Amino acid sequence: MSDDSESPPKEEQTTDTESEKIVDDGSRGDTATDVVNLPLGDDWRTDDAAKHVAAHRRCTWILVVGAQRAGKTTLAGALYQQFLLSSFAGFEFAGSETLVGFEKRCHFLTTGSRLPRPDMRRTSYQEQTKILHIRVKCLQSGKLHDLMFMDMSGEYYEAAAGSDDDCREVNLWKAADQVIFLLDGKNLADLSKRHQAVGDSGQLLRRCADLNLLTSLSNVDVLANKQDEIDRADDDGEASAFTGEFLEELDETYSDRFARFRTHRVALMPETFGRDYGLLHGVDKLFPTWVRARREFPRMKLGTQSSTRVFDRFRCTSRQVKLAND
Repeated sequence: MSDDSESPPKEEQTTDTESEKIVDDGSRGDTATDVVNLPLGDDWRTDDAAKHVAAHRRCTWILVVGAQRAGKTTLAGALYQQFLLSSFAGFEFAGSETLVGFEKRCHFLTTGSRLPRPDMRRTSYQEQTKILHIRVKCLQSGKLHDLMFMDMSGEYYEAAAGSDDDCREVNLWKAADQVIFLLDGKNLADLSKRHQAVGDSGQLLRRCADLNLLTSLSNVDVLANKQDEIDRADDDGEASAFTGEFLEELDETYSDRFARFRTHRVALMPETFGRDYGLLHGVDKLFPTWVRARREFPRMKLGTQSSTRVFDRFRCTSRQVKLAND
């Protein structure tokens, strides 16, 4: 070969300083030590949620309770679907770090699932506790709110209704800013199943209150879901009246035991959409209070130190000041 043949172009050499640069939002930024960890998008375990979001921002933790097929996963999934369409109840979607988790749960709602009718993927017993994250922005104030939906299989709650030990095993009661009990309206409309449905739900709520798992600091809502199915199967209004009597009984029993207790009828994802029932029917009045729900803890009163040790008195005072500033 002759010396005149072309040689391949030499690669440009970069300095150590240039190799340490990283691209952030389209421009050369800080050094490689300032790495941004991007979320994988799947649902979280409780410790993952605390590490990724709760450690940096004040979050609202929402525990949705109910038997299998009551609509626990449907509540979070329907909210996600609604925010993809438009704003809801004065809030708009501002992001999520568990988008993959939502899409997995909502896959059966799409035509790609090839199911004869839309459905929500249920949470299996083996999955234990999973966290789904939604960030919303208030249209009026522009303030951002992070919502953490704690998703568990209904089998845990069915076991908790019949045993004190199993009820304590659900160790999320006191961590929740908002607790939502769901009643399956399909069972309420069925004469052969309604008494067991209200019996199990009432027993679980009573057990949580008696075991002090839900206290005067708790915000509790009881929702009779699938109101559309109750109305469709209720020719003489008997099922609707039965549901109303049960909700009134709960109001009389628990209205003074919790920080806030309410009962409502909703249809989270009606089988037939129309003028009477749309997506998240009845939830628009409740959602703003869920966003702003806070489980308030009692604050220590100043001047109650009983110890004569200077260190103990200093520790007590520092604790009081921290609580007052939180």
